[in-house]
Amino acid sequence: MNYRVKYWRWINEQAGEWYRTGLMTKENAEKVAESFRQSHEQVEVYYDDDGKRTN
Repeated sequence: MNYRVKYWRWINEQAGEWYRTGLMTKENAEKVAESFRQSHEQVEVYYDDDGKRTN
């Protein structure tokens, strides 16, 4: 359970920021990412090797 989904959210027309989900299994992260891809421009599943990283 060391995977997160990182996704880009626009705050306004000029600016946005990356958001990250909590830790989950790779299978669940892939499902979440697929869902997010329908509403967010950039979505990435990544392995969080220490489980503590926040950015």
